[in-house]
Amino acid sequence: MEHGGPAPGADELSLWNDRPSGRVLLVEPDEDIARMLEVRLARDGHEVVLARTGQEALRMTLTEDLDVALVDRKLQDIDALELMRQLQQQFAPFETILMTVDPTVELFVEALEAGAFDMVVKPFSNLKLVTAKVDKAVGKVQAERDRNELARMLHQQTQGGQPLPTQEEEPLPTNIDLDGMSGVDPLTGLPNRRASEERFRTETARALRYDRPLCVALASIDGLDAVVERFGHDVADGVIRGIVQLFSGLVRDVDFIARRQGGEFFFLFPETSKESGFVVVDRIRTKLIQTSFSDFLDEDDRDSAFQLTASFGLAGLPTDTMNADLLHGAAEAALARAKATGGDQVVAYDPSMSRRS
Repeated sequence: MEHGGPAPGADELSLWNDRPSGRVLLVEPDEDIARMLEVRLARDGHEVVLARTGQEALRMTLTEDLDVALVDRKLQDIDALELMRQLQQQFAPFETILMTVDPTVELFVEALEAGAFDMVVKPFSNLKLVTAKVDKAVGKVQAERDRNELARMLHQQTQGGQPLPTQEEEPLPTNIDLDGMSGVDPLTGLPNRRASEERFRTETARALRYDRPLCVALASIDGLDAVVERFGHDVADGVIRGIVQLFSGLVRDVDFIARRQGGEFFFLFPETSKESGFVVVDRIRTKLIQTSFSDFLDEDDRDSAFQLTASFGLAGLPTDTMNADLLHGAAEAALARAKATGGDQVVAYDPSMSRRS
């Protein structure tokens, strides 16, 4: 998706791509495809380990520390889904992505049941889609490892340096928000409020330094409490995950989405004016209206299929302010106006709004 001002140069673009780098196992029989993916993933900062067969991949796991595996569906010596299961048993945390030329719904369901993080279709129409999924999988693995390490450190501090308890001993304290401290929202896998604040500071500093536009948007799902009351928290959680999938499919790789709390989300659009950001956000609002959430309901409730709407408030640098704190407050004020005037709309900040509203 293209929006928002001229594209940055190569040096500037590198500033926006804070991708996680990981060790990726690529299980691909076709040498040309394997080399093409290796070059692209290496260019994005990943270390790639190649395997032509499933057995070769399993042998490599004895000596390699890995984060993610890209596995071709048609291996000659082992079923790809079985290989993915074995890989996930050897590494924890670890994610797998299935590559296939036959992307049926049945295969996608089987892959998910085998623990796959995602699936990509061959031949690749756009390698950016493949690398974006690898980036997300690596980021998820690294966030889980950071969370586990933090748990160990906190336990040692609270237990006077004693090792982690065995299964028979007292478990870790349950009143520590490890997900919040790691920066990951456990329900959606998106960055959480803490991570969004850090990214906001970074992006505003870059925009001000290089005199580039930046659009900030806040979203609040209208009527989510009614969904909880009518269908329960499990359905509401599924709806939120569906909304995140919709949001993620309508923004660029360089854009940033975080979940603040409940049904509230935070967007950053680098190199994007407020006017261009308005167009993108309104497109998201319209797509949400057109989405049915019946798939998240039990069969008995399918007749109660429903749509949701959202309220959006946005502000931009340098249009509204040159101050990061005031920029966030401006977006908050715009969101408050959108909610107070009926919801299901995008409101751009203007000076007549009180930033304290």
